[in-house]
Amino acid sequence: MKHNPEISVIIPAFGSKQALLDTLVSLDEQSFTDWEAIVTLDYPQRALPSAIQSLLDRRYTFISFSKNEGLGHAYDGSLQKARGKYIAFAKSGDIQLPLRLEKQYAFMEDNLDLGACAGNIQYITPGIDHIDQKGAPLITKPRDLICRVLWGLPLYPNTLMIRHWLTRKHALLARFARTIHYEWISRIKKDCPFANLNVPMVAVRAHPEDANFPNRQSLQDRRLIWAFLLRELGFRGDGAELDLHALVVQQHAQITPEIAARAEVWLTRLYQANQVYGVYPKAAFRNYLQEHWLKFMAGASRWGIQFGQQFSRSPLSPYPEYSFWQKSSFWARALLRR
Repeated sequence: MKHNPEISVIIPAFGSKQALLDTLVSLDEQSFTDWEAIVTLDYPQRALPSAIQSLLDRRYTFISFSKNEGLGHAYDGSLQKARGKYIAFAKSGDIQLPLRLEKQYAFMEDNLDLGACAGNIQYITPGIDHIDQKGAPLITKPRDLICRVLWGLPLYPNTLMIRHWLTRKHALLARFARTIHYEWISRIKKDCPFANLNVPMVAVRAHPEDANFPNRQSLQDRRLIWAFLLRELGFRGDGAELDLHALVVQQHAQITPEIAARAEVWLTRLYQANQVYGVYPKAAFRNYLQEHWLKFMAGASRWGIQFGQQFSRSPLSPYPEYSFWQKSSFWARALLRR
């Protein structure tokens, strides 16, 4: 009888064969050994270099496409072949830290109510001796982490491990190629909470030329996801509301008192809508809205007292909960900004 592994690791590998080698070597060095790897290629398997061929055993399955069909098609093909209880996502070129699978597997086995978990990413900068760790989300409690979905993907996709049954119930949609994980998480959030382990899982070699700026298609996809999420809160999800939400999420514009006021109105509407519909945990959602509002206020801080007045009067401000010394300190800083 054929043994089904506990974890299926899915690796879309388009382009660099050296990048794929780095990932497979790190996978081969995992402390947890009951896994299979499903690798999608945009070239025939026989074209793999000998260094990769020497690593291969029966745990590896390769799927070759005649051309790069995109991330969604790669995932579709891989999930059809996957036999594991859990699906772990990996990116070609990323180095899987030795304890990644062991830590995530143990965590998921101990927390049966969770649908997915992820960790942090370490960036290795060429020519620099240290490793920069990309920090964990501000909210890490599983049932509160859902609050981040309205702003973006709350988990780093290249460290994601999910229960296989969730991918059967909620298929990943190939048309959301550049935002596929975000769209998927936005749908499964009602079924199972998810968690961030707040420990490094993957190391990534960062190059200055690797900076990724969202292209037009990814921004359009994000707006479709936001429209879906806003309708859950009773909004229309139309162009005007999406423009306001994009302003708050992306914060590309130079912050002025007028823009800060618009952001405050929109965040207040989100807060009031969630009080009615209860889509997100109410206390955590209010705290997260405050975090975003304060970012706008920080951008407007050079207006000094005007900023201070707006801060202290806003329904989203934590100012009323400040102690006497916190309030005194705040107004002293506001006076110094004049």
